[in-house]
Amino acid sequence: MSGESNRFIELVLVQTKTVAMISSTGKMVLFFSLLFLHLALSLYHKDFTWLSSCGGLMTIFGIILIFHYSLPENEIREYKPKERVKQYGDRYQLEPDSGFATLIPEQLALELIAEERRCAQEHAQYLGEKRRHLVVYLLLTIIGTFVWAYASYLNLVYARACT
Repeated sequence: MSGESNRFIELVLVQTKTVAMISSTGKMVLFFSLLFLHLALSLYHKDFTWLSSCGGLMTIFGIILIFHYSLPENEIREYKPKERVKQYGDRYQLEPDSGFATLIPEQLALELIAEERRCAQEHAQYLGEKRRHLVVYLLLTIIGTFVWAYASYLNLVYARACT
């Protein structure tokens, strides 16, 4: 039993890494290509179960993308503010992790403070981008589920419109 679950986990990890290698533009092109292909097949065959199957693919695609972002391996960087430089009047003091503080020149202190601020801003941008991606993937999953569930009812609407 554990051998099968290990193979399943390995397969899921391979799939999520494969999806992760596709750029965001490539993901959008793939998504819209599938959507238009299924819509064209639905209109050609006059059967909207084709579009319903696209909803299932959208849902699976969204879940894989969400799963990819929830993997611990994807946590590229964690930022913990160090605040190593403290200002005491006109003096700057560097407080390393060892616990012994040393006085440092003002120019070096200003450079370290600027570096810490830059790192904090980069991390905030990284988190914002990650949240935007997760919201888009969650919406894709929700919309895909609704398309999957209700697209086949378009057969009734389409049949009434044609008669």
